Amino acid sequence: MLNPRDEQGIALVLAMLIMLVFAIALSAVIYYTSTNARSSSYAKAQQLAYGLAEAGINNQLAVLFNPTNSQDLLNPNLLPAQGPINVFIHHNTLHAFEDLPFDEAVKKGAQLYGCQPYLTEDRQLCEKE
Repeated sequence: MLNPRDEQGIALVLAMLIMLVFAIALSAVIYYTSTNARSSSYAKAQQLAYGLAEAGINNQLAVLFNPTNSQDLLNPNLLPAQGPINVFIHHNTLHAFEDLPFDEAVKKGAQLYGCQPYLTEDRQLCEKE
């Protein structure tokens, strides 16, 4: 006959409930850390993109406000009228320098845009290997 004061078997039930609570807590911790890591990587990518965009804008402002570039900035053929570099094959971005020999045009464009016109000798050797 069943005795209501008989506690035999209650340990198993309590152990199962405690394990269930620990499993739920562990799942919550794992979810929290993975969500935090994902959020952190998104924030890092966003900061990097913002920094690169700001650097690009500052670089172009430096080109625009450089007094040595003032005569070149009035040239309407200096930059292509249509879009970004993905149309480079269609439109020559160095159109303003077509009257110069190629080597001089590339150097003048590099001076105007503040970039390196050719790979360094060390980089060329690395590319060949």
